[in-house]
Amino acid sequence: MKNEQSTRNLGTCDRLISQLERELVRGKANWIADFNESFRDYRVSDITYDVFIRGNTRVKGFLLSRLFSFFLNPNYEVGCYMHSRGAGKKLNRRDARKIIVTTKDSMAANNMKWSWLFLFADDVEEDGHLGERRDVPVRPFPAL
Repeated sequence: MKNEQSTRNLGTCDRLISQLERELVRGKANWIADFNESFRDYRVSDITYDVFIRGNTRVKGFLLSRLFSFFLNPNYEVGCYMHSRGAGKKLNRRDARKIIVTTKDSMAANNMKWSWLFLFADDVEEDGHLGERRDVPVRPFPAL
């Protein structure tokens, strides 16, 4: 029963990721950014994202919209990362931190100013430990 439920959740997760990818690329989030490239199974170091979508904040449109966007809006590179856990795997604090640090490194490598990270999991492992973990190196986030 548990295995069947995990398989069903994985199918639901895949459909959700596909739908979100389709909506972003088609322009449903153009008030945030213009997403124009989508990559499946995007690998960064030892993390594989289900979907990575790249774009920028420069809005496209007719002449007046383009002029407004060119003079008033910054042209930041942006990205959307989507990562799901396998069926029956719990997301723990260590893995979540590793995914976040890898995402931050990928942002720096791609010269991105903004990104969104979606994590999908069947369950979350709660360890109750709020202290510092030493298995993932701690690097401060850059100042804006």
